[in-house]
Parts: sequence; structure tokens; C-alpha cells
Amino acid sequence: SIILQRLIGQPSDGPSPTVPFHWAAMVAWVTATVVLLNLSLYTAYDKQSKSLALPGLLDVLCLRKGVGHTLVELNKVAGLVGLTLLALAYAPLGGLWLGTDGSAQTALLSHALGVLMLHSIYSAIVYYGETHIPRLETWPAIVSELFSDKPKVFLIGVRKVSNLTASVSMCLLLWLVFGSGAPLASILAALATITLGTVHFYTMEVDFRLELCVRPFGFLPFYVAGIAELALAIRWLLEGSGLA
Repeated sequence: SIILQRLIGQPSDGPSPTVPFHWAAMVAWVTATVVLLNLSLYTAYDKQSKSLALPGLLDVLCLRKGVGHTLVELNKVAGLVGLTLLALAYAPLGGLWLGTDGSAQTALLSHALGVLMLHSIYSAIVYYGETHIPRLETWPAIVSELFSDKPKVFLIGVRKVSNLTASVSMCLLLWLVFGSGAPLASILAALATITLGTVHFYTMEVDFRLELCVRPFGFLPFYVAGIAELALAIRWLLEGSGLA
């Protein structure tokens, strides 16, 4: 049973309030690696040449196109990093490097929460009132917008779905980090958090044809999330059957 818990990334006991130094260092290394990978493989990707280009990355890091451009690009990276870290916390074999007491897993979730909070705050300040985050008084029209045959109107409805799923996902993530509950409830909350976070990402980046418009490395969170969701589904079945 202990071996199975480690293979699917399930802590053998409840979360620990403190994180041993070696696990804290490992979690910090994982977070830094995910950030660097997104900067070097997502931010540096040039859509016109469809290849990695150092000038594009330097534009962001050296503020060569202004502070606004840099913040927009870093905000995109923050969203990708946060979702990836969230999924990695529940990915298979996670217990082999996150520890078996759950403390390091909680630390990784805390990193994801911190990054996603920054992403959310920046997005709310910059995009509120635009298509990405429509004004609150327009929200009652969401159903009619989703059934509209006008592409721009339909897309506004899709963006509202994106904001709704993001809000619920963030609330659940806060509970996963600071709250506590029965194993089955925690597993379902984690599954819902990852799923809703992925839906948010997808519905925020699609066009009116529902085609995803992101750079190639931007697809990574979908794959990691899918693996994590499968692991969580297995955990839920094991808990429900009493085999975990």
C-alpha cells in the first residue's frame, strides 16, 4: 500500500506543517526549472519564424519593448507556470520526489497559488472591462452570448466561462493549501481545481472557432494536467474501494 501511494503521488499521512530543507530545496528547484523552461521555450518562441529566437526573450528580460510588453509576457508565463506546478503536485511518481508526508506537495501547491495570485491580480487590473474580463454588469447576458451566431459576441461569452472557471479553481486551490478535509474530498477538490484551471486556460486562449492559439510549449500544461487527473482518478477509486 505504501509503495502504491508513492507511485501515484499520494501522501501516506496528512500534510506536515513544516517542510524539511531538502524537500524545500527540491520544490524551489522544480519551480525555478518550470519558470526557466517557459521563458526559454515559450517566451523565446517567435510566431513568424516558428522557431526559438533569443531577441524575443531579450525584449522581455531587458525591457527593450517597454515595461508594458514585459509585464504582459511575464503574466502569460505566470499563468503557464502556475498551472504546471499545480498539476505536477499530483502527477504520478510525485511521492518519489515530493516526500511521503505531503509537506513538500503542499509547498509546491503554495508556489502554484502564489504565482497564480500574481497572474490573477495583474490580469484583473489590466484586462477588466475588455474582452478578456468583461464588466460585471454584462454578465447576465452570458447564456445568450454563448448561443450567439456572432463570433465576437460568442467569444465574450466564452471569456466569461473562462473567468468563472478560474474563480472557482482559485477558491479550491486556496482550500487545498490552507484547509483540510477527508481524503475523498481532497482528491475531488484537487481534480476539480486542475480541471477547471485547464478549462480556464483553454477558454481564455481560443478564438471564436474554439481553436487554441498558443505557442507550442504552451500545450505542456494540458499534458501534465491530463496525467495528474488520471492519477487523481486512480486515487479516488482506491480511496473509495478502501484499497489506498
